[in-house]
This record gives sequence, structure tokens and C-alpha cells, in this order.
Amino acid sequence: MGYDGRDCILRALCESSQYFGGKGSNMIAEMLRTLFSYPKQKVLSFEHADHRLYDEAHRKGKNLASCQSLYGNCKFSLLELALGKYSTPYGFM
Repeated sequence: MGYDGRDCILRALCESSQYFGGKGSNMIAEMLRTLFSYPKQKVLSFEHADHRLYDEAHRKGKNLASCQSLYGNCKFSLLELALGKYSTPYGFM
């Protein structure tokens, strides 16, 4: 579809630090918080090459105001899409 999938995942990890500080406000928000929350401790016994990249994206979200500017190859937010920000009301298309 022409989107940079890696940047969209990195942006979602970055934004998850900002969106989900605690428990989600509804079931969808709670599922997204669980999916895009990076573990605080090492999960696997070996180091995956992308592990640092994903961990860094999640940590940057705590200190940055705009994850969009950092991961500009992704033109939309996966989290906002899932939470309905880009939805249009019925009849107003």
C-alpha cells in the first residue's frame, strides 16, 4: 500500500508511551496498550538485531512531544486509526 511498515510500528511504539500511561479507558485501548507496550526486562535469551531499535522508539515517546516528526515516513498513526480518530460519521462521507 506504499506505507513504510517499520516506521509505522516504530511510531506506534513511540506514541504508546504517550497514549497509555496506565490502564486503557476501554477494551480497544487496553488491547492496544498491551500490544504496543514494550517489556521492561529482557524477554528472550538472545538479542535480536531490531530489539534495540524498538526499545529506543518506545523510550523516545516518553521524552518527545512529537513521534510523527521522528518517524515521518509513516503519514498516519496506527494507534489513532485503531481508536477511531480517522473515522467519519455515517452520512458525512
